[in-house]
Amino acid sequence: MHGNRGRQPPHTFSPELKEHVIALAKTRYFDFNFSHMSEMLIENEGIHVNRETLRQWLRPKGSAAKYEKSEHTVNAENLLPKKAGCCF
Repeated sequence: MHGNRGRQPPHTFSPELKEHVIALAKTRYFDFNFSHMSEMLIENEGIHVNRETLRQWLRPKGSAAKYEKSEHTVNAENLLPKKAGCCF
């Protein structure tokens, strides 16, 4: 059996810090992506949280949902006129 069974890993963030970061994400950093938010938390708040950790914390809360592709995307085939006799 593993000796650390039932214990928290030593690098685990406290629940208070996690809730504080989630609150900051909803208010002050609501329009930041995960990488930029990670940089700003270090710079402005002195909180070192990895981008991937932010993603894991905030995705279940509804932050940074994937965007649907716009209906107004341009098809590359329609950009240039086809030449007569061309095989493309």
